[in-house]
Amino acid sequence: MKTKIKNTLKDKDFLEIIKGSGISFFLRFGGLTVGYLLTLVIAHLFGAKGLGDYVLAITVLRLFTLLAKLGLDTTSIRFIASFASQDKWTSIFRFRKQVVSILSLSSIVSSLLMYCFAEPIADLINANYKYIQLNAFLVLPMSFFMLHYQSLRGLKRIAEFSFFYRMSQALFSVISIVIIYQFFTTSDVPVYAYFVSVLIVSLLSFFAFTYWLNKRSNGKESADLEIKSYANLLKISIPLMFAQSVQFIMAWTDKLMLGNMTSPEEVGVYHTAFKLSMFASIALMSVNSIASPKFAEMYAENNMKGLKKVVHQSTKMIF
Repeated sequence: MKTKIKNTLKDKDFLEIIKGSGISFFLRFGGLTVGYLLTLVIAHLFGAKGLGDYVLAITVLRLFTLLAKLGLDTTSIRFIASFASQDKWTSIFRFRKQVVSILSLSSIVSSLLMYCFAEPIADLINANYKYIQLNAFLVLPMSFFMLHYQSLRGLKRIAEFSFFYRMSQALFSVISIVIIYQFFTTSDVPVYAYFVSVLIVSLLSFFAFTYWLNKRSNGKESADLEIKSYANLLKISIPLMFAQSVQFIMAWTDKLMLGNMTSPEEVGVYHTAFKLSMFASIALMSVNSIASPKFAEMYAENNMKGLKKVVHQSTKMIF
C-alpha cells in the first residue's frame, strides 16, 4: 500500500491534477462565497423583486451569448491545449484569428436579435424589457470573456481560469453596486453594476490570455502551421453548442419558467435557495477544470494509456 501511494505521488500527471484542482477548489469556494454575498447585497438593498429582475435579465443574456458563441469557447480548450502541448504556437495564433472573426459576427447578430425582441421576451417571462435591451450590448464582451477564460484553461492556467470563471463577475458586481449605490439607489443599480462588471472582466481576461500566450510562445513560434478551415471549426463547435444548450436548460430554464408562471419576487427567492445547493458541485468542478485540458493533450498525442490513467485518477478524486 505504501509503495502504491509513493508511486502515485511521483506521478507527474496526478500531481498536476492535484495542484490544478486544489487551486480551483479554493477559487470555487471563494466564488460561491462572493456569489452569496452578491445575492445578499441585492436582496437586502433592492428586495426579492430587485433580485428577480436582475436574475431574469442575466438569464436572457446568457441564452443569447450561448447562441453567439457557437461552442467556439469549448472548442478553444481542445485546440489550444493540443497545439500548446506540441509547441505549435503559430497554429494557436492562426486559430485565434479564425475564432475571433466568427465570434465577432455571430455576437453582433445575436445582440441585435436580443435588442429587437426584448419586449416580447420580457412579456413572456415577466421581466423588465429595458434591462434586456441594456444587456443586449453585453453579448459581444460576454462572448469574448468566455472565449478568453476557456483559452486560459487550454493553456492550463487554472488559477486564472478559475478566477474569471468562478469569482470575477460576482466580485466586480459587488464592488460596482457598492460604488454606484453611493450616488443612485434605484432598482436599476444591480443591472448597471453587472454591465460594468462584464466590461471589466472582459478586458482583464483578454489581457491575461494575451500575456500568458505571448510569454509561453516567446521565441518558440513554430513554422509548422496546422490550419483548420472555418467549416471544420464550425463542424466541431456547433455540436458542442448543443451540448452546452442542454447544460443551459438544466441550469437556467427553471428561472425562466418561474418568471413566466409567477413573478420576479418568486424568482428572487428561488434563486437564493438554488445558490445554496451549489456547494455540492465544488469537487466535480474543481477536478474537471484541470482534467479537461489533460484529456485534450493526451488525446492529441494519441496517448490512450495515459488518458485512461488520468480518467481513473480524476474519477477517484471526485468520488
